[in-house]
Amino acid sequence: MKTAGIITEYNPLHYGHLALIQAVRQQFGGDTAVICAMSGDFVQRGDFAIERAHARAEAAVRGGADLVLELPLPWAISSAEGFARGGVSILAATGVVDTLAFGSECGNIDTLSRIAEIFYTEPEPYVESLRCNLKKGMSFPIARTWALLQYAPSLSDDKDVLSSPNNILGIEYLKALMSMNSKIVPFTTTRVGADYHDKRLGTNQCSAIAIRQSVAAGHDLSYLASQMPENAYEILRTSLEEQKPLFADDFSAALQYKLLTEYFEGYDKYQDISSDLSDRIRNTLPSFAGYTSFCDLLK
Repeated sequence: MKTAGIITEYNPLHYGHLALIQAVRQQFGGDTAVICAMSGDFVQRGDFAIERAHARAEAAVRGGADLVLELPLPWAISSAEGFARGGVSILAATGVVDTLAFGSECGNIDTLSRIAEIFYTEPEPYVESLRCNLKKGMSFPIARTWALLQYAPSLSDDKDVLSSPNNILGIEYLKALMSMNSKIVPFTTTRVGADYHDKRLGTNQCSAIAIRQSVAAGHDLSYLASQMPENAYEILRTSLEEQKPLFADDFSAALQYKLLTEYFEGYDKYQDISSDLSDRIRNTLPSFAGYTSFCDLLK
């Protein structure tokens, strides 16, 4: 019997998520076990999950998962690379997962694997091209795409792969498997339904961000009944009746206070914050010229 692992947030679970579970069982057999490594109460970008972890885990099990494991916080809120490595580590540690399943916009495991291999091995010509592109002032995503095409012109027809979030995450999954020399075999399906960033409702394949924004805007929840699997909708409705969801803006004042109090120290001591990013954050805050500490500012 096959055991497939899925790394996910289910924030909240929608039809596209169900489609992946169904695709796994269609591909490997109806008796395939599905284990999910799922973020807890916080998700990527450090945002709050719209439902508590146990509610989302229940939706996953009712949607066809056999077991849900929590992805620890440091990995759950990390970059795509950290998120992927943490999820793969959790699934590999079970000792029973033999397939890693994920959705991607391109749906081509060979293309994603080829790109992942280049990014993981970092051949010198690719690295040199990347350095040159960055020196020209290109952003990292653009510099990396051009370096990839300069190193592997055969991938020119796939140049748009790196502009899609699920493709990028899939590549990180594959890199994680390579770095661990894992025997887990990757499997991808073409993402179905709305684009990851599509904020529109109105179909039964809408994105998770569209659902979250509808909740944040205070829209009538009953409208979401047609946008989500029945069990997932009922769990979401019950969860929101029991506890009001939290959003990043609810803590904007506290976050600004924290940024101000650490203005003079900088922010590069935090995960995924480089010195350049730290300086950019400081440049968005009020000018503290003439002050040497936050305490002096308060005087």
